[in-house]
Amino acid sequence: MNYREKIEEALELYQQGNTERAESLIQVILKKQPENIQLLSMIGFMYAQLGKAESAIDYFERALLLDPQNTDLYINLGETLYELGRMEEAIQNYQKALETNPRSPWAISIQGGCFNTRDNSMKRY
Repeated sequence: MNYREKIEEALELYQQGNTERAESLIQVILKKQPENIQLLSMIGFMYAQLGKAESAIDYFERALLLDPQNTDLYINLGETLYELGRMEEAIQNYQKALETNPRSPWAISIQGGCFNTRDNSMKRY
């Protein structure tokens, strides 16, 4: 089985709810391909979905070091930071997403919601 097939298997396992096996398989592949942006992004997204935000952030940041023009990585990192209540960092990542793709409706929409949340939080104090 080649790496592409293993990646597809890991994605399939994750979609079937077998997250432990998917995570294990991704980690095995990452040992052989530590700079595989797709895998770093996939495991980051998986960890974010599983509530392992700090691990997700680590993988998104590693992927961004390799591909600093990847709009989706900035959005995923921003969403994870947002979920942790780290609004300023989330906004910074949405802004970077917009810098890499000024037409990204997803980044524009999320950033607006983040600003609203931050502004409403500030009004309480």
